Amino acid sequence: MQLQVLRNFGTEQNPDVRRQESQLNGWRSELTRLESQQSSDPVFSKGRAPVQAQQYMRTMREVRYGEALLEMLLRQSEAAKLDEARETTIIQVVDVALPPDVRASPKRTAIVLLTTLASLMGTLCWLRLRQRFHAEPEWQLRCAQLRAEWHS
Repeated sequence: MQLQVLRNFGTEQNPDVRRQESQLNGWRSELTRLESQQSSDPVFSKGRAPVQAQQYMRTMREVRYGEALLEMLLRQSEAAKLDEARETTIIQVVDVALPPDVRASPKRTAIVLLTTLASLMGTLCWLRLRQRFHAEPEWQLRCAQLRAEWHS
C-alpha cells in the first residue's frame, strides 16, 4: 500500500519509491524461496503437517487473500476516479432571469380584505353568543350542567 501511495505523487526515480520496490521484491523472493522449500519438504505434507506449518499455511492464505482484495479495490478506486473525472457537468446559462413586470402572486389586497372580513364575522358571532349567554338563564343553566359533568 505504501508503494501505491508513493507512486501516486512520486515518479519511479524517487528514492522512497525505489526503496519500497526493493523491499517488496525482497519479500517476494523470500516468499518464492519458502514456497519452493515447502513443496519439496516431506515434513509439510497434508497428512503429517505440524501445527506451526498449518498456521503458516493459513496465514499465507490470508495474506494472499488480502493482497488480491487490495489489488481489486485499488483497480476499482482508480476506475471510479476516472469515471468521476469524465462525468464533469458543464452548466451553461442560456437566458438571464428578469423580474416580472406585474406581480402575479400572492395577492396581498385580497388576503388583507378576506382576513379582515373573517375576523369581523368572528367577532360579531362571539359578541352575539356572549349577549345571549348573559341575557338568557337557560344558557347559564346548561353551561353549569356541562361544567359539573366535566369535573365529575
